[in-house]
Amino acid sequence: MERFFLDYFINILVNHFADFRGKSDRKQFWLFLLIVFALSIIAAAAAFFVSGFIDGSIGQLIVWLFGLSMLLPVLSIAARRIRDTKRSPYFLIAPFACFLLAYTSLYVGYFVELKELFYKLFLAMSGLSVLSAVYVIILFFLPSKN
Repeated sequence: MERFFLDYFINILVNHFADFRGKSDRKQFWLFLLIVFALSIIAAAAAFFVSGFIDGSIGQLIVWLFGLSMLLPVLSIAARRIRDTKRSPYFLIAPFACFLLAYTSLYVGYFVELKELFYKLFLAMSGLSVLSAVYVIILFFLPSKN
């Protein structure tokens, strides 16, 4: 019998909250992300509702708390999914590292005389960040390798 899709979500949150070891198949990964996406829409709607009646900062706090609470489970299931394709989970670091370097170069370029050079570095690192993110997303679609 097919498991209900919420079982995947609850199983990951309870048993694999910060478990970066092991593997996750495509179905478990995509169902988890689908539920996280649906819950983020609900959190955003609740934030919008609260912001209209009480205070805008409380609405933002709702969204931030939800995002922070889902960060570790999403990263751990992404690492397990990439491991299931027989690749290193360190591929997840590349888009974040390029993004961080891009905005660091933009920030440094603002304060030094070489603004054009740092702006070109920012554009190059931004492009690398997008390319590495696309590569990681492609890895999520690959079939499992036993």
